[in-house]
Amino acid sequence: MIENTKINKMQLYILTVVTGTGSSMLYGIGEKAKQDAWIVVILAMLGGMVLILLYCWLLKLFPDATLFHMFENTFNKYIAKVISFLYVLYFAIIASHVIGDITTLTSLYILSETPEIVIEIIITLVAMYGVFLGIETFARFGILVFIFIVPLVFFFFIGPILSNRANFQQLLPVLENGWLPIIKETFPIIFTNPFGEIVVFLMIIPYVTNNKKVLHIGILSMLSIGVLFLIITITNIITIGPTFIEISLYPTIETVRGINILNFIQKVEGTAVFLFLILNYMKIMLLLFAASTGANILFNTKNYRKYIIPISVIVFVLSHLSIQDVVLHFFIDTKIVPYAIGIPFDLGFILLLLGVYYIKKLFKLKIKQ
Repeated sequence: MIENTKINKMQLYILTVVTGTGSSMLYGIGEKAKQDAWIVVILAMLGGMVLILLYCWLLKLFPDATLFHMFENTFNKYIAKVISFLYVLYFAIIASHVIGDITTLTSLYILSETPEIVIEIIITLVAMYGVFLGIETFARFGILVFIFIVPLVFFFFIGPILSNRANFQQLLPVLENGWLPIIKETFPIIFTNPFGEIVVFLMIIPYVTNNKKVLHIGILSMLSIGVLFLIITITNIITIGPTFIEISLYPTIETVRGINILNFIQKVEGTAVFLFLILNYMKIMLLLFAASTGANILFNTKNYRKYIIPISVIVFVLSHLSIQDVVLHFFIDTKIVPYAIGIPFDLGFILLLLGVYYIKKLFKLKIKQ
């Protein structure tokens, strides 16, 4: 069952951008490509636009349907339920990793004396509360977040230049090691995370007023995500250099930390940390909403809110397990999630859905003939 609540296209745009950014802005992306990481961002963004085209293709075939309804209308009952259940787990796993990311960040920069489990509990409870309030409420909150995000990101770009810390020579030489490192970084690592995670786009479309033409919203969202990452990636390269980016835990924070404009504007990394916390909090809420709504459709019940607590408990447990070893946490994020989770759920099942739909349509035409 789908709630009779609506959001507008601006809110859809903001929720999609928030999903596509999140914790990846902290780590930087494409670090293995060194000074060519900005090329990785552009290629991944183009790949993300292909995903948007696929998702909008599905929306044209299944108007006003969530991804879970698409599975129900295409596959037989049991296969649809298995795939839908896997997607509930997918949204929960991604949410758990985001909680793990911001728990580690918070414990390092803000609440260093606070046990990590306490931070995780607070983050989970606040996210649960936001989802209980409904998509309209946290979509409106997203507008306020977005108003602050854009100026701050541009300030983080201008700040190092005004602080005389920018060295544009660090962007050279272009393609020093050829295209192979760039291709390896683009697919599947960056293609699936962060760009592929906007598959959640398919879970919120039915809540959008006048949702028949959302392709331009999707393309604009992907372009905005790409521009934000391009700004951050170039800023990191020209400020701290590709070598330090590769060995740094949070290169973006290290970049911001060095901002010092006329000995007046300085030590702004706390603002950056707060920004990333709020941004990721929005992403967690959206993923919890998608998982809870998906479970509601899967079990054919009338209220998604009854699933928020059990799914949040699962997310909390997975998050707590993942951050017991920070090195393992980052290894899973970069080496396992893109291949074992990203490719199947961001692309694989989508292509399977389209393929089965058209095969069934072809058989129906042959039967009529």
